[in-house]
Order: sequence, then structure tokens, then C-alpha cells
Amino acid sequence: MNGVDRASHRRYVAGPIRWWLLLLGIVLTLTLVTWGFVASVAASAEDQAESALAQAGLDNVIVDGVRYREIDLRGPASDEEAALDAVSGLALITALTYTSDDSLDSSPSPEPTPTVTEPTDEPSESTEPSVSASATPTPTASASATPEETVSTPLPEFEPVLFEAFSSDLTAATKKSLDSVADSIIDAMETHAAIVVQLDAYSDSYGTDEENQQLTEDRADNVADYLTRAGVPPDIIETAAHGEESPVVSNATEAGRAQNRRVEITITEEG
Repeated sequence: MNGVDRASHRRYVAGPIRWWLLLLGIVLTLTLVTWGFVASVAASAEDQAESALAQAGLDNVIVDGVRYREIDLRGPASDEEAALDAVSGLALITALTYTSDDSLDSSPSPEPTPTVTEPTDEPSESTEPSVSASATPTPTASASATPEETVSTPLPEFEPVLFEAFSSDLTAATKKSLDSVADSIIDAMETHAAIVVQLDAYSDSYGTDEENQQLTEDRADNVADYLTRAGVPPDIIETAAHGEESPVVSNATEAGRAQNRRVEITITEEG
């Protein structure tokens, strides 16, 4: 009987230990299942964010961190608005942050444009180059020209006026460049009987057709108004708004879209 009692006593002690081991196994299993679910959701949220950025052509923006359904983005300051618009509508993502890092901007720097040289008998003055617009007339008169020879003065050519995304406002740098454009147009009026200044406005591919059409109309009107205030007669200015038609480069990147948000200035001679 003593042997039976001792065996019965040992089974009584071992029972609670097995229950604790079973409970611990259940807790570990639930923890692993939960962790796996969280990791799976985070991976899916990251994949959706990267896919949305790729579809928007934002190659310079990266997913910098993922916490369950919270996404951290990093990229150039110029791409922030477009990146937030592209990712914020995704169902899996509940929180979104953006950190500006211009070191990720791989867009080529705009090349400096030539300065203005007016073909007159007096020493010429050069205007400062501008990213937005600059005049580049080229004189053709030779040093050996005689009074009997006819000197043909070419009409000036200008770089497009560029705009910020979703904006028709003229920046301080653009206004300074348009001052030089206005001076060149006024000088051309003295050497050509009748000229027409054509302003053709364009947009990038963001927004609806109606929004882009209105945006290009506003851009053309703002450039025309500024040239008029700078002394260009309004009756020689003609404007046309083309919306997102005729991009000069692809709209797949921010650098490309920046080149497409423009007003082209062209001078022609009537007759």
C-alpha cells in the first residue's frame, strides 16, 4: 500500500506541471500567430506603397519604415505632395509621414541659358540668365558691312516660362526674367515693322482635363499681364491654352512634369 500511495502522490504532482506546459504552448502559439499576422500586414502595406509610388513615377521617393499599417516615406521636398497623394488613398495604410531628403533627388540640374545681346552700335549689355526664361537673339551684321548693305536683325528667342505644380503664379525669379523678355520685345519692335508675341501655355498630366485647361489659361494670362505692365503693347500679344497636350518630355517623373508646366514665348513678324 505504501508503494501505491507514493506512485499516486507522484502522479498528482506531475498533473499541474503538464497543464502549465500546455498553457505556455498556447500562449507561444498565439504570440507567433499574432506576430506573423502583423508582419504579413506590414509587408502588404509596404508593397502597396512602393507600387503606388512606382505608378506615379516617383522613383526618387522610398519607403523608409513600416510599423504595422503606418508608413514612413523619404524623398526630395519637391516630390512630397505627389507622394502623399499617391499613397494616402491605400486601404491598408492608416498613417503616413514624409521626410524631406534632397540627396535622393536624381533629377539633372537645369543648364544655364545664354544671355541677351542686343545688336546696336553702342556697347551691348547682357541680362542675367534665368532658369524660367531668357532671350537669345544673335546679331548677323558683320564688321565689314557698308551703308549700302541691308543688315537683317533676327528676332529674339526665349526659353519657356516654368511654373510650380498646380500653380499659375509667377515667382520672383520668373518676373525678373520676364523683365528681360519685355526689353527684348520692345527693342525688336524698333527694328521690325510688325511683330506678334505668341504665348502658348501647357500643363503636366496631373489633374482633370478641365482643371489643366483652366490652369493653362491662367498661366498664359498672367504672363501676358506681366509683359503688358512691363511695357509690351497688349495688342501684339496673343495667348493659347493647350492643357496637358504636347508634353516636351515624359510626365512619368517630377523632373519631366516640371518641364511640361510651361508657357512658350514666340515672336513672329507679320507680312
